[in-house]
Amino acid sequence: MTPRTEIPFFGNHNNASCGQCVYRMALSYFYPEQDFLNADMDALCGAVKGKGTWPYLPITKLSDMGLKIVTYDMFDTEQFVKSPVTYLHEFYGAEMAKYAIENSDMDLVVAQAQTYIEYLKLNKLNTIKSYHTADILRGLLDDGYLINLWVDSHTLNNKDGIFGHFILVYGYDGENFIAHELINILTASFPKINSMPPAAHRELAKLTH
Repeated sequence: MTPRTEIPFFGNHNNASCGQCVYRMALSYFYPEQDFLNADMDALCGAVKGKGTWPYLPITKLSDMGLKIVTYDMFDTEQFVKSPVTYLHEFYGAEMAKYAIENSDMDLVVAQAQTYIEYLKLNKLNTIKSYHTADILRGLLDDGYLINLWVDSHTLNNKDGIFGHFILVYGYDGENFIAHELINILTASFPKINSMPPAAHRELAKLTH
């Protein structure tokens, strides 16, 4: 596909707001007449100082705005709500679970997850219980979607350990995907998205009119 070049870029101003930046870029693309500020995105994501954000709250709020949201996700939110710590260990393993717990306001996240479940029951959201593939990503991009991709930034940047991170994928060129990547403050091409393990890219959120 011919990569879209009009996707606005907003840098990660405090190195702790990658999710907010991705939503700000996407919303600024879909609603160019509106001015979305950092504070607006903090509210959209329910940001807590010193903690990371989860996608539950922004997904429901974006649905309320009339955007079509679809997620590819093998994470069992109902099991997570029942026993957050236990399920995180079962799904991610000890290292990733420890990272998620230490960097989250778990009570708040569980409450957001409960609202997300209610939206699913009301058919306001569409969650596909499957890991996405490179071909799925290319198909979505061809259909006009922007993709909020949750990744392990250390995998992308050849580092050890785990660092959860959101990037905005908006195009591809052959086997490579093109994204606004907020840690290095650049627009980058990522061939590794094709081969990352499932735990490194479990969720796909699609934003479209």
